Amino acid sequence: TLPILLLGLGGLASLFILVTPVLIYADYLWVFHILILISVICSIYIWIVSVISKKSGAIPSLAGGVVACLMAVNDVLFYRGQSPVGPLFHYGLLIFILAQSYLLARMFAMAYEAVRKLSENLKNTNASLARFVPSELLRMLGRSDITQVNLGDQVQESMTVMFTDIRSFTTLSEKMSPEENFNFLNSYLRRMTPLVNNQGGFVDKYIGDAVMALFPGKPDDGLRAAIEMQREIRVYNRHRALKGYQPISIGVGVHTGDIMLGIIGHENRMEGTVISDTVNTASRIERLTRKYGVMIVISDAALAALQDPDDFEIRLLGRVKVKGRSTALQVFHVLSGYSEDVRALYLSTRSRFEEAVNMALSGQYPEAARAFEEVLQANPMDSAAHFYLERMQRAGVAELAG
Repeated sequence: TLPILLLGLGGLASLFILVTPVLIYADYLWVFHILILISVICSIYIWIVSVISKKSGAIPSLAGGVVACLMAVNDVLFYRGQSPVGPLFHYGLLIFILAQSYLLARMFAMAYEAVRKLSENLKNTNASLARFVPSELLRMLGRSDITQVNLGDQVQESMTVMFTDIRSFTTLSEKMSPEENFNFLNSYLRRMTPLVNNQGGFVDKYIGDAVMALFPGKPDDGLRAAIEMQREIRVYNRHRALKGYQPISIGVGVHTGDIMLGIIGHENRMEGTVISDTVNTASRIERLTRKYGVMIVISDAALAALQDPDDFEIRLLGRVKVKGRSTALQVFHVLSGYSEDVRALYLSTRSRFEEAVNMALSGQYPEAARAFEEVLQANPMDSAAHFYLERMQRAGVAELAG
């Protein structure tokens, strides 16, 4: 209120000067001198309060203002014949203006720095959000920025879905402390995630030790990523062996189909998700890797969608009834990704193995059992052949093979 009062008095004084003759104004000059002194005292008071309150720029403003005020007092005393020094206020005003110019330049510099820091913070925030919300997800939703995402945004696409899982992770984690568990998972995921990105895919979510990745491009991309993962696991295991850690293995399931990708949740808590039978099927295909004891399993839909199937070495694995589907699903074992010697063994028995699988599926169990035994004689490590033979033995049909 004090600054407003001073401005009001100054305005009235200025108006009085403008509308009254010079002789009348001169008769009341003493009133203006009193107003100047009051303004000087009030201004210094305001500056001192600002300095005590640690307002930005208060000290330079006080310094320039005090000089101007003292010179204004000198001028008042001079015109009243009480000061031998001549008029100085014009110098004081110049000093005050220079002080204000300095403050203005400083304010601009501070504002620029604040904008720069805000821009840097926003950049870092966007980079941090990108770690939680894949930029590929935003692009598929037709959004260029996460602030444009709305609850209910969705799109339907044909895509390849890949699930990976570390074998016996529960047993492995029980031997480690919580810190060691997180260090292990981050070390593992640090190696796996770039392999997905390098093939044009992106990780939709991490589910404990499991990874769910989406490949918007060719199904070949998802399969190549799965193969590269298995090769990288062999390298990773060599590093683990040097540190005295036991080796790990992973299973990978790949399936292609239509998915619905969108934003679900609440206005205060949203997340991107994929809703589709394709996702459920890919997850269950990954579980088949444990059942058959193999590394990579793909569905017939993924195989049929491959643009360059000859680039991969694949054998028929079987036909399974996947929970949640009304029809049986043909699945295939991807041989690419094994070490050269192991892959050579699988390739040498591929034809006989597929014959055995087809015979088992058609009910020719004795013939199938004999064929699986031949496969195992050539490749004792063939876990899928072991699986079929053991299942037929439990069912009491393999004995007929003799």
